[in-house]
Amino acid sequence: MKVAIAGLIVLAATVAAYSGVAGQGFVIFDDPDYVRDNALVKGGLTAESVAWAMTARVASNWHPLTWLSLMLDSELFGSSPKVHKLVNVALHAANAVLLFALLVSMTRRARPSLFAASLFALHPVHVESVAWISERKDVLSGLFFFLAIIAYAAYARRGGAGRYVFVVALFVLGLAAKQMLVTLPAILLLLDAWPLGRWRPGGPLRNVRLLLEKIPLVLAAFASGLLTLSSQESGFSVASLGALPLGARLANAAVSYARYLGHLLFPFDLALVYPHPGLLGGPGWPAVAVAGSLVLLVAITVLALRSARPHLAVGWLWYLVTMLPVIGLVQVGVQAMADRYAYLTFVGLYVAIAWGAADLFAGARIPAAGAGLAAAAVLATLSVRTADQVGLWKESVGLFEHTIEVTGSNPHMHFGLGCAYGEMGPERFSLAEREFRKAVELAPDHPQARYWLGYVLEARGARDEAIEEYERSSLALPAWDAPREALERLRSPENR
Repeated sequence: MKVAIAGLIVLAATVAAYSGVAGQGFVIFDDPDYVRDNALVKGGLTAESVAWAMTARVASNWHPLTWLSLMLDSELFGSSPKVHKLVNVALHAANAVLLFALLVSMTRRARPSLFAASLFALHPVHVESVAWISERKDVLSGLFFFLAIIAYAAYARRGGAGRYVFVVALFVLGLAAKQMLVTLPAILLLLDAWPLGRWRPGGPLRNVRLLLEKIPLVLAAFASGLLTLSSQESGFSVASLGALPLGARLANAAVSYARYLGHLLFPFDLALVYPHPGLLGGPGWPAVAVAGSLVLLVAITVLALRSARPHLAVGWLWYLVTMLPVIGLVQVGVQAMADRYAYLTFVGLYVAIAWGAADLFAGARIPAAGAGLAAAAVLATLSVRTADQVGLWKESVGLFEHTIEVTGSNPHMHFGLGCAYGEMGPERFSLAEREFRKAVELAPDHPQARYWLGYVLEARGARDEAIEEYERSSLALPAWDAPREALERLRSPENR
């Protein structure tokens, strides 16, 4: 009964922290493609829309289950932004409760399980995954991630081919929502060590069996990875080694691992885009930042692995492993890192913190009431920060301006701000032009900013300047058809 009440408290606290999404609208990044301007999604579940969802590669992603869930929203409740955001909140709240139930079932320790699940529910770094409609893929894939682990724990206890098939099915469904779940087989191996106790030193035959039983999951992950790379390359999202050398990728990976830890402990100045310093001609990270990050990561890894407390090693390795697909070794997009990538990766850190705090309080002989008050104070602070962060997602202009404020002059956000002004109509084209000019000043080879600068110049009759911008956009991204088509239009006989 007490466990059930604790789960309801987690649910209620999550909904309260995210209640501000109810009055919010779409943002201009990805939301138009996902819902606002997508007639198939807004039309609900039809034979045509379902067939499209199975094959669509929009925004450089293949995730049919995410499309189907958004279509189901529209079918049942309509396609207003409020509907999709509230469903995201419901999924996040369900994920927090599932995490609590999972940890209790595996460890039989309710208090640290409750604290870890509450950290997941209320940490402001997860606002991007919940308040951004386009990140339905995060909260939906998270649902199947936790369900798959729950099913695996049942299989580990009782065995059975049917239970194992259920694990694989849930994993495949999760991959169909977002391919970041590819590291689940490795996470299950970590859980085999602790808290399931299946991996045993000195038992090689047993351990080999644990490895072999992950093969179907690894094959599913491999197939999903190939689909992901194909989708991202078709959307021109993957940076080549020429644009970003391997050394720069490794440097950013080291620094980003450390920066995520900073966001875990000090969740302030969170932003939509953290620009990659090595892209668009940037200098990359300074050597001292890279060296300092590496020293920190190696030190924590050594301490965690040498600790007599297995939850520290498992929690830390969970973080390192689950972050691998998005740490930038394969650079997708313009960001150095992103808050949405912490959605499942921070779970291991929450577990390490919760169990580490429990050990600390027990060792110091602090009464349970004192430990509870300390945990409540932390969670209350996080709830306030989360509510504040939710407020930033009300509309695009404020969100982008906040990002520029906390990340400095950022070409990608100036571009986004220009698009947001442009969508407000011709009366705001002067503001849009200003932001596009700032973007190309900071990143002269930014093809999208060049193209849309050409568009607003064309709209105010500056034909020659528009042609110049379209030409530079086409040179920066030759595979993009839009600037070439604009040039053909402006150079046609009737427009001369």
